[in-house]
Amino acid sequence: MTIAVLDLLAAVLCLVGSLLCLTAAVGLARFPDLVSRLHPAAKPQSLGMMVLMAGLALHIRTPSAVLLLSLVTILQMMTVTLSSHVVARTGYRSGLVDPSTLVADELAEAIAVRRRAGVQRGADERAAVERPAARQEQAGPAGPEDHRSAAEA
Repeated sequence: MTIAVLDLLAAVLCLVGSLLCLTAAVGLARFPDLVSRLHPAAKPQSLGMMVLMAGLALHIRTPSAVLLLSLVTILQMMTVTLSSHVVARTGYRSGLVDPSTLVADELAEAIAVRRRAGVQRGADERAAVERPAARQEQAGPAGPEDHRSAAEA
């Protein structure tokens, strides 16, 4: 009797977890901008995965499987948080986030404080800014005479 109850509970948990993951996928497809899409990409997807893993652990019921599913859940929770944060900061710095839609813009304040303090940009940001400028200087002004080869000049 208890095995049948555990199997039923496992099936219900797997169904609920799958529905939460489906809800997250629909949210990713339907929401209009990056900031709105971060919510379903992180929260319902993570909760759905945790509930699904709990259902699988109840269904399989071996210590090694429960340990492995627990490890998968912990690693997923750690990486979802980090990846959402990185996507949000990258999107903000790339101009994909409309500042008028934000209630609080703490990143703009932090960037302004760093600029006032004279903190330099990171090496990757400096390189991204300097490379196009160097290419522009090497190319020279664009004009019809620039299309000649070096032998013709």
